[in-house]
Amino acid sequence: METTQVRLLRNAMSAYAQRRRAASSNLANVDTPGYDRMSVSFEEELQDVRRHSGSLREQSEVEPDTEVEDEAPVLEEELMSLTDTQMRTRMASRALTEHFDLMKIGITGSAR
Repeated sequence: METTQVRLLRNAMSAYAQRRRAASSNLANVDTPGYDRMSVSFEEELQDVRRHSGSLREQSEVEPDTEVEDEAPVLEEELMSLTDTQMRTRMASRALTEHFDLMKIGITGSAR
């Protein structure tokens, strides 16, 4: 059973996985002439949906989008992106864990 909250968190985790792959590729090609930086957008579109509708259902339909930018990657920026992505992944993972812990309590009647 997938709730809208779980779908939203699943999409977020997918965005963070894609962002890690993009940052890894950017780091591997930081000195490659003509390489264009890859990026993954997710939070911006999610914020737009929140501002315009606020519906959790509509928010859960937001999916990550990978883009190729017209600029070379910068080592420091890619490292910061990886760090930011790691923190976001931990928060989403924690939210999923808490969600499923609550479901478990609801089903079993026990926190064990």
